[in-house]
Amino acid sequence: MTKGQNTRRHIINQAAVLFARHGYNNTSLSDILAATGLAKGGFYFHFKSKKELAEGVIDSLETYWKNQLLPNMQKGRDATEKLEVLLSTPGDCLSTPDCLRPTVLLLNLATEMMEAHDIFSHRLKRIFQEWLNTIVCIIEEGKNAGTFNSKIDSDSVAGIILSNIMGANLLALLHNDANIYQKQLTSLRDVLLRGITVCESKEYFDEILAAAQSK
Repeated sequence: MTKGQNTRRHIINQAAVLFARHGYNNTSLSDILAATGLAKGGFYFHFKSKKELAEGVIDSLETYWKNQLLPNMQKGRDATEKLEVLLSTPGDCLSTPDCLRPTVLLLNLATEMMEAHDIFSHRLKRIFQEWLNTIVCIIEEGKNAGTFNSKIDSDSVAGIILSNIMGANLLALLHNDANIYQKQLTSLRDVLLRGITVCESKEYFDEILAAAQSK
């Protein structure tokens, strides 16, 4: 990698940290220059504007999803183990604000840009959809293997999982308590796997029915 490529990567990485911490709109060019140690001329040699830099950040984010996060979700020996890995993986909220936090970054960019920037919106939606599709494939794998209840809606269950991962990160950040993330995902794991696993779901729902009838 050339010196120029290293500098460009450094700018993108520092911008990703700032966007995750403060958001895109609340990060100024001055903030970026201070974080990178560059003068304006050095910045504009690599990027024409903050918007172009944001495109570079999203490029990097999408590459991370394709090359690291999504493949890691497929490392389990079967569908149940893959969900176990997904729901036990530490959230970005556990990292310090000066580290790269891809999930928090995606959450912040989506909150700010999904409605305001068409170009960004399309690309952010694509990242979410690829993430969702990967979870759907895991659930379908479990259904085909006879492990998960064949009657569950794979898209809806995947949506529940993804929403909880994003929401747990957000709650942990709002309360400045990283333990919230793990508690949320542990509870989701316990309820989810009992509800969709064939050998446990009947017993689980029988318990719910019995509790309701006893009231």
